[in-house]
Amino acid sequence: MIAKGLHRFSKRLRGLMIDLSHTFEMTGLMMLEMKGLVMLEMKGLVMLEMTGLRSLRNLSVGAQHNI
Repeated sequence: MIAKGLHRFSKRLRGLMIDLSHTFEMTGLMMLEMKGLVMLEMKGLVMLEMTGLRSLRNLSVGAQHNI
């Protein structure tokens, strides 16, 4: 009787462990994905801003030279 109960409990526990590891894996992947996307987005925006400002500055300098 006890052995049967223990077996059932260990089966349930094993299922829970698999669920937990799967959940951790998913959240870990999602965290990495989120961080990666945010980093890319940040870098992309900064790069665009930098190049945009630089080209604007060059344009204004060029315009001043032409006057």
